Amino acid sequence: MAQAPSLVLANVSNGMEINSEGIEKLLGNVPKESKKAVVEILKKTRVVNLTWRVDRYISQFDKNFSGLAFVYDRHTTTRLAVNEYEPMLLKDVIWREAIKLAEGSSYLCHDDHSIRKEFRQDGEPERMNALAHVNVFFDRKGQLLPVQDGKLGLDRYQSLIYIDYDALPPQTRYIDITLLKGVPSKL
Repeated sequence: MAQAPSLVLANVSNGMEINSEGIEKLLGNVPKESKKAVVEILKKTRVVNLTWRVDRYISQFDKNFSGLAFVYDRHTTTRLAVNEYEPMLLKDVIWREAIKLAEGSSYLCHDDHSIRKEFRQDGEPERMNALAHVNVFFDRKGQLLPVQDGKLGLDRYQSLIYIDYDALPPQTRYIDITLLKGVPSKL
């Protein structure tokens, strides 16, 4: 059997925007100076359900494929999660993260270009995105998932969710998918 290519494009501009509508009610007694930071985080966040994209990739390779898929996130301000793709739950998750980050956002070295020594080498302007990096710093960058008959073996309410905390302006993002055959997808 031919080896599967392992690159799939995930365009964050096709994701659900997590906006700041109703944020004042949610924020409640958060210090006033951090509210602006929370809204800025929310404006930059996009969420994409990758499940159907990964399923399509797998089935195009082999509609009967069973084994494991390792899905790897190739960007430093994004996160992969397996959970329910329900808009209100996703807003709760993003708002919680934004509030938590905003509480400690008064100064971040990564965004202080007067002291930073390393900058982008591709000619693009440096982004003020330290909060996005901090938010995903300790996350796993990949998910090992079962595959059965060419589709991810997720439960009824599970989806593979991609969260981009630095999505403005929209950028092209990539994930790698590596299929492992001969490994039981169910134990």
